[in-house]
Amino acid sequence: MVKTGIALIVAAGAAASTTAFVVPNTLPACSAGATTVMRASGGSSGGRLGGGAKFSLLKLFTASPAKRGGGNGGNGGMIGGNNNNNGRSMGEFEEEDGNDAMIALAAMGVLGDLWDSYNKVLGEKPILTKACTSLVGFSVGDTLAQKFVAKGERFDYQRLARMAAFGFMFHGTISHFFYNKLDEVIPGKTPLAIAQKVFTDQVLWAPIFTFVYLTWMGVTSGLSPPEVGEKIKTDLVKGVVGSWSVWPLVHAIGFKFVPLEQRLLYINCIQIGYNVFLSVLGSNKSEPVVSARPAPSAPRRK
Repeated sequence: MVKTGIALIVAAGAAASTTAFVVPNTLPACSAGATTVMRASGGSSGGRLGGGAKFSLLKLFTASPAKRGGGNGGNGGMIGGNNNNNGRSMGEFEEEDGNDAMIALAAMGVLGDLWDSYNKVLGEKPILTKACTSLVGFSVGDTLAQKFVAKGERFDYQRLARMAAFGFMFHGTISHFFYNKLDEVIPGKTPLAIAQKVFTDQVLWAPIFTFVYLTWMGVTSGLSPPEVGEKIKTDLVKGVVGSWSVWPLVHAIGFKFVPLEQRLLYINCIQIGYNVFLSVLGSNKSEPVVSARPAPSAPRRK
């Protein structure tokens, strides 16, 4: 179970573009006939490749104009001939061009494999996969908030754990059932259906979600029930209005173009930024609750 959870977290983080990938430098050699490296021979007329010039498609579009300069006797060819190009011959770019192309293709292959793995696990264990996806999204959002927005003297790992746990236990699981039911009750992708879904999400679901979130953050932060109530009273409207400023357009796009199975992943990709706002909102200190009873008066002297 632990190994499955770790694998799901890694796959979810990769799919949400939060994981950095290291491509090994022991890449297979690229032959001259490979699709990523092209060799042209002879001639240097306009638009033709210089004689014996080998280059990658990646470099063709990313190289500076100086590196793409004209050929030996050509009319402004796309890649120069055998002459030196800005002090360097094309032969000097051969090895780095081929390596760049192979690294790019290898990275694309790794991403493709991770995407396939994520969708496979999503089909087998949808609730657990979505819970892990939200765990990653809320963790990254809180990390960004602590590092760049609400900087404290030290990194608060307990706050990070509270955010991650909320994403895993509440956001991922409840959202799975909510969006499945929403598509069942309001089927289709017509403009009217999309408007009804956005309205339901933002008018009915957003206040409930914000209420649950503020309650969770208050209770797990050690606030007393009156303090939790005061925090909800102070921040609930602020949280719902913040939701209305971001999610209507995001959900309209999602309900129209994103399949139901990947919708929570799509939401979490956007929510990484929104979770920065939620993290700050949930960690704000509420004003202390003052008792309404008058203070006892000092005893009178006889």
